Amino acid sequence: MKSPFPGMDPYLESHWGDLHTTLMVYARNQLNAQLPDDLQARVEESLAVIEDDDPMTLRHLEIVDTKDGSRVVTAIEILSPANKVGSTGQLIYIQKQRDFLDAKVNLVEIDLIRAGNFVLAIPENRLPSVCRAPYMVCIRRATRRDEAELYPMPLRQPLPNIPVPLRPSDQDVVLPLQPLLDACYRDGRYDRIDYGPEPVPRLGEADARWADSILREAGDTLDVTGGEPFLRDDLGDLLR
Repeated sequence: MKSPFPGMDPYLESHWGDLHTTLMVYARNQLNAQLPDDLQARVEESLAVIEDDDPMTLRHLEIVDTKDGSRVVTAIEILSPANKVGSTGQLIYIQKQRDFLDAKVNLVEIDLIRAGNFVLAIPENRLPSVCRAPYMVCIRRATRRDEAELYPMPLRQPLPNIPVPLRPSDQDVVLPLQPLLDACYRDGRYDRIDYGPEPVPRLGEADARWADSILREAGDTLDVTGGEPFLRDDLGDLLR
């Protein structure tokens, strides 16, 4: 069964641990089906101490060149609250960003979490108001270090297909976010979510009214009670 929301389902944010794990695996599989034979997508883990000496396992995707000593070509970060909430987690993530960029690795950041602060690899004060949305994707290409490609993802629209850059000699591959999310929703049996309470974090007033109308229309089947980037920005030396 499909989520009643056309794009990201805000109720899934409360189930992020399970959803994030599944989304990572499904994205890896989707990428490996498209990559050249000498490239491989894989899920990588790291252990970080976030707050109050609390160790946490962090995961991201890497595309590596198997004929070049498993050199990392592209890193794909699907952000978690640990990256955006709490000063320690944010500092760890920002350093990780810089390490990838300094190593001339393509960086794809997918933010499907409304909680926490802005941590994408572009200064927030350079973000035009027309690009601000609850969910966003930021792409930094190793061959265009002074640019960022931004994909705002409004709550009321389906998630886009995202280009994933590889080596300079390769064509981009595509990560279809909406079909991947739909598969996670179906296979995780998230149609059993109780859509009665408000989502966490709460939606703004206009979005809450819209979400209520969506859920009322879907009430018979759910547990309900009650392409091109939008902006390519010249960053100069700001993130070097």
